[in-house]
Amino acid sequence: MDVVLDEDKIVVKLSEKDYQTFVTYGTRIDLQSIFHTMIIFPALVYALEELSIDGGSERYQDRLWYRVLSNAYQKVGKSLERELADRSKSPVQLAQELMELPVTKAFTQFHELCNGGDAD
Repeated sequence: MDVVLDEDKIVVKLSEKDYQTFVTYGTRIDLQSIFHTMIIFPALVYALEELSIDGGSERYQDRLWYRVLSNAYQKVGKSLERELADRSKSPVQLAQELMELPVTKAFTQFHELCNGGDAD
């Protein structure tokens, strides 16, 4: 997997085999949280790491994906720039907050799949 930030949208590149698996199963609602954790979450962590580097925000501020992230923070009364500058939270923690705990959701979904839909 590779992540490209120099486009208007964050581009996630997968191997042909992985991409075909995603095409086959990616629309299944019962796998959505798992795919988000496998693909979107690490891409978001990478983007936040790049933004937290000095000059990172300036480098990407004209990209659509940057504006979408900034707007997502504004909707919850926060500032992307302040969150990145704070340094009390890692990019991993920021991504988990922004995606509303994707790892927990994926484990829950995995548990439900393995136990026939029973969340307990």
